[in-house]
Amino acid sequence: PPLQVSGLEALIEDINIDCDVARNSLGREAWTLRETGKGTLDGRWLVREALDEER
Repeated sequence: PPLQVSGLEALIEDINIDCDVARNSLGREAWTLRETGKGTLDGRWLVREALDEER
């Protein structure tokens, strides 16, 4: 269910918490591209279609 917030300040705080959680999640090794040398995510699928179209 949607979060019920009271007031603009509470909404901003909730959004900031969501952003912090997302940043922490994306900072994990499993979500960092292998090509950077710091992670394990195989990001080739992100550009595979575009590369196939160029050929």
